[in-house]
Amino acid sequence: GRGGPRTTGDASDASRAQWATCALSRRPLAAPVVACRLGALYNKEAVIEFLLDRARRRAPENRAAFGHLGSLSRDVTAARLAFVDPAQRPGVFHC
Repeated sequence: GRGGPRTTGDASDASRAQWATCALSRRPLAAPVVACRLGALYNKEAVIEFLLDRARRRAPENRAAFGHLGSLSRDVTAARLAFVDPAQRPGVFHC
């Protein structure tokens, strides 16, 4: 339940969500996908929008979580993922 200890299912679901959704937008991953040096995955479009929005970048909660993202060419790299039928299961891929 909410506020109680996490069960194995909750941890598994959270881990699965981390690898299926964009760390910035929380939307399902969709090509093109990029990764930062910390290993987080992002929709490239979400990173571009974030970098262009100075007010959003300067927000304290975003500086703490995404302050390491300052340049598309320097701070992220393309992730080559094979998506498993994006029409049926968005964000699900295999390496």
